[in-house]
Amino acid sequence: MENKMITVASSPHIKSNLRANKIMLDVIIALLPVAAFGIYFNGIEGLFLILTTVIATTGSEVI
Repeated sequence: MENKMITVASSPHIKSNLRANKIMLDVIIALLPVAAFGIYFNGIEGLFLILTTVIATTGSEVI
């Protein structure tokens, strides 16, 4: 049996010209309809939940 060498490389394995801020903008755009339905079905509590999570995650990112 032949010994084959395995190449170990660090991630990301797929290279792209997209920047992180462009990808995150696409994620935000994709989540807007879901957020709108959440607010529609749950009312003001849904909006408060979304705002709380956005503030908490942004705050933890700063720290």
